[in-house]
Amino acid sequence: MDFLPININIKGKHCLVVGGGNIALRKSKQLLTANAKLTIVSPKFHDDFITLKKSYDIVLVNDQYKKKYIKNKLLIIAATNNVDVNKQVFDDAEKSAILVNVVDQSDLCRFIMPSVVNRSPLTIAISSGGTAPVLARMLREKIEWMLPNNLGLFLLNIKKQRAFVAKKYSSQNERRNFWETFFERIFNWSVIDNIPSLSEAKLDEDEDEDVDFSLAEPLNEQSSLELIDIISFDINDLTIRSIKLLQKADEVHLTEKCHQLLKNIIRRDADLFLKTSEVINQDYIKNLIPHKTSSTKKIIVVQEEAFFEK
Repeated sequence: MDFLPININIKGKHCLVVGGGNIALRKSKQLLTANAKLTIVSPKFHDDFITLKKSYDIVLVNDQYKKKYIKNKLLIIAATNNVDVNKQVFDDAEKSAILVNVVDQSDLCRFIMPSVVNRSPLTIAISSGGTAPVLARMLREKIEWMLPNNLGLFLLNIKKQRAFVAKKYSSQNERRNFWETFFERIFNWSVIDNIPSLSEAKLDEDEDEDVDFSLAEPLNEQSSLELIDIISFDINDLTIRSIKLLQKADEVHLTEKCHQLLKNIIRRDADLFLKTSEVINQDYIKNLIPHKTSSTKKIIVVQEEAFFEK
């Protein structure tokens, strides 16, 4: 992974854009959307910068780039059509330990600006690491088409109800089960234009007449033990059911060989039990059954079909 995917809070922080053309304008708008305090330096500006200044408190500096302009900046974007200027911005930022992005030159970037799906507070960032920005944009468009337009409003309402759900369901497993079931049944994993009346849903006790708690109840408070058969070591042969089970598992039992195949699919905080010198057979599974009945975990056993005892 060439770039660490992180989100940076730049609200109220001083940032710099070097350049006054269309690309600089687009990058400036992105920074302003995140409420940055923005300075833009260029010997000339696109007319839309003047319009932008009417709506935002930005500083337009009509000048050639100089090192003094990077002082006290959190991050810098260089978006000029002059290779030498862009390289100078990068070098100055590096010496001052300031995050810098030179547009369309990934080798001169300490951060990159991914293609973003904005359903605030939900944001989805898609990046090709600078190798295929058009593909990243196309993927963003696909995801935007799939997501409800009012998802942001819906999530803001959900945020208000998290404390109530936490009080109602004391254990982490119970809360995760509730929310997984709730969201699965709301979205039904389908393409929808909007979340209908549920965008106004209330989950608190005082207004439970607006909530259909059957969306997430009854909670499955019993443990489950599921088997997944690996028929080949080609990731493309995994079934959708297998992928969903692995992404929800609390505990996964598998061989090291299977782990290498599945490590990027298994839920990150799941407990792993790796078998090093033996395959997982029926006796191993039988020994798990008492353990299963004494917990409320989702337990997954991955077995290699070639070794499964008939």
